[in-house]
Amino acid sequence: MSHEQISLLDENYRYEVAEQQFRDNREPRCPVIMIYDCSRSMQGGLMDEVKRGHELLQQELLEDSIASLRADMSYILYGSEVDPPSLFATALESAGMPEETRPSNLNFRDMLGTSTNTAILAAIDVVEERLKHYGNKVPHYAPMIFLITDGESLDDNLPHESGKTMRQAAIEALDKRVAVVPGSRRDSLRDGSSKPGKWIFMPLYISTGNADDDKKMRESLQDYPSAPSPVPVPLDPGNMIQFFKWVSESMQKRSESRPDEAVSFPDAPSWVMPGV
Repeated sequence: MSHEQISLLDENYRYEVAEQQFRDNREPRCPVIMIYDCSRSMQGGLMDEVKRGHELLQQELLEDSIASLRADMSYILYGSEVDPPSLFATALESAGMPEETRPSNLNFRDMLGTSTNTAILAAIDVVEERLKHYGNKVPHYAPMIFLITDGESLDDNLPHESGKTMRQAAIEALDKRVAVVPGSRRDSLRDGSSKPGKWIFMPLYISTGNADDDKKMRESLQDYPSAPSPVPVPLDPGNMIQFFKWVSESMQKRSESRPDEAVSFPDAPSWVMPGV
């Protein structure tokens, strides 16, 4: 692990970086974290498309005069292990960071296994830490978490420190935070809008085009509270770049709004696998 990666584990270091960021840029922030499955089945073409899409997302945000200052991005890479999250940074801040810690650069490595629950809990922890960094100094939008995976989680039944299983712990942690319609935990925002103060969590699985495989993936993710879609979303591997364009458009649209304002997401995403 490099010196820069070790620094990412140091809460004091992350706090110092945040304080400098907030001194230099007093704009409101929208925290966004991307969780990428890097297990062996993702290596090759799928990972190349994720990397290309992630770089495009950062470039499009950088070119937007408002989103480049407000979209506060981080990412987590995981397989059987979960790498330290990248530092949160706007696209403008990221462009000035060392390459090893730059959120616009994905440093993939081949990993075995798929510890999805561990990755979700790590993402929640780092977002909560970022919200503490904001404190009363920085107005902020509701956090957004996007998960991209192509396999069933292998840590569902492992023990969590709470005494629950890892899967139970991840579901409960999301349930406390994710936007849902009162009266039904599984009915999230069907109008496709964000709800002020509530988090967005979108689990996406890369579709194989095989009905049985897609059913297994959908069932493995369907218990996680999610919004704006009430169900896991099948991602078309041949159209993945359009997903990242959709995230970019969503971030630009949110950045133009007030932090306490409900904002609709872009319509009819072309990246959803048809017929699933």
